[in-house]
Amino acid sequence: MGYGSWPERDRLVLLDFDPLVTGMASQRFRLSSTGVDRKRIRHTPDFFVRREGGTGLVVDVRPDKRIEPWDAVKFTATPEACSLVGWDFARVGIPDAVVMANVR
Repeated sequence: MGYGSWPERDRLVLLDFDPLVTGMASQRFRLSSTGVDRKRIRHTPDFFVRREGGTGLVVDVRPDKRIEPWDAVKFTATPEACSLVGWDFARVGIPDAVVMANVR
């Protein structure tokens, strides 16, 4: 499974331990739309997660401190797009160090 950062790797480990997760894929699709200023918005979420019961979850991993204004636009548009197809969305940051130590 591909990942682009240590926080993404840690999130994959946590998802692997989640009993409701039945499958995961990294960067499987790109969202593309036009913003209110007519600029093109393109975003490739980090992970798509299939959960027990067939529901979908799109996950972006980005610590709060690393969200630039343009990223904030993408993270606002992504949950709206996901809801159109019945998927959930989560933007997550760096997992708690104690949790990660226990999982490892």
